[in-house]
Amino acid sequence: MKWSHWPRKTASFLFIASITFPLISVGLTAQEVYQKVKDSVYTLYSVDPQSGVVRARGSAIATSKTTLVTNCHIALIGDLVVKLPNLPNMQPATIFFKNEKQDLCLLKIPSANFAAVKMRPSSEVNIGEEVYAVGNPQGTEKSLSKGIISNKHPVKDGAWLRTDAAIYFGSSGGGLFDAQGNLIGITTKMGGNFGFAIPTEWITHALAQMPVKNIRAEKNNFDNSPIIYPDAISALSFLGTYGLDKIGLYRNNKECFLLIPGTDTNGDLASAILWNPKYDTTLIVFPSTASIKEALSIIYMALLDKETKNEVSYRSKSRLYIAGQPYPLYGSQVDNHKYPFLVMRFSQNPRSVFLNSRAFRVVFDDPDPNIGKAIMVYHLDGVAQALSSYNANCF
Repeated sequence: MKWSHWPRKTASFLFIASITFPLISVGLTAQEVYQKVKDSVYTLYSVDPQSGVVRARGSAIATSKTTLVTNCHIALIGDLVVKLPNLPNMQPATIFFKNEKQDLCLLKIPSANFAAVKMRPSSEVNIGEEVYAVGNPQGTEKSLSKGIISNKHPVKDGAWLRTDAAIYFGSSGGGLFDAQGNLIGITTKMGGNFGFAIPTEWITHALAQMPVKNIRAEKNNFDNSPIIYPDAISALSFLGTYGLDKIGLYRNNKECFLLIPGTDTNGDLASAILWNPKYDTTLIVFPSTASIKEALSIIYMALLDKETKNEVSYRSKSRLYIAGQPYPLYGSQVDNHKYPFLVMRFSQNPRSVFLNSRAFRVVFDDPDPNIGKAIMVYHLDGVAQALSSYNANCF
């Protein structure tokens, strides 16, 4: 992400990166990988709407509590149903994204409570890495095969992966996982003695195209979010909420930060600001979510894009007002798409201003729906207690 026009760009970037990059973990055994991912692999049936006969059978991988990813050559044949644990009947699935050229379809099952996988960019995978394919081939459930990455084929926004791990009929739409159990591709076809997997970047980019919705966060804003990237929150922990305004304190990786919730003109929670006192002059403002998980996922998506796209910064018309002073906000965009967050830099540590103010507001003023036009108020009762807890728990 280019911060060239932003004051103290290094500190801003370090703050943003530190709260989203996952920690590196050691390799697992084949048994450990299987146990880690098996509950995220499902069998998908494509049923003739007239006769009820199963026309195709494939695999699908959970990317959130209610979302599956699979191949379009399975999903577009007929009506879709999925067998869920602890439910006697097949559950209907609805396609909410499709790209037939990429053979990538995303499905929504509102009644589900899936265990989501953690995703790793396919472009980061190296030739020779040990990998595992997990799917439902030839009438069997959740079968595992082991292999290596034998080649990579760079494509726009990612890389096709070629593997010698066995991929059979019925495994289409299944997962290709690395030695830590991270999803690195969606298996799609077999060619000779090799199988191929769709880049995970295509999945994250497809999810990013979905409109970001305003949500009402519950209590500590920790449980609800429509778009979640597991890698962004793999090390996230909740440390507490403080004061009448429920200022949240969280740790992600080794960094702690405060979440200051924002309310709209109806008094509903609809926005959030993240502040890490370690990088004390930087605030990250989210105009359309109050969810910590979605906020981190938005930043994570932008950091992934930084690796492959030309992102540029811009000065927003939106303004933050505190203690009678207006402050400019800056955003980032790629291909005329503005990310749904803004960054603000104080010239000096704002602790005393926060501690001596009851509230501040942000006036969002942008025709782009990811930013929008709205007024949000951020109340500060609880900041003192949150900072005290930060000092006690985060050093």
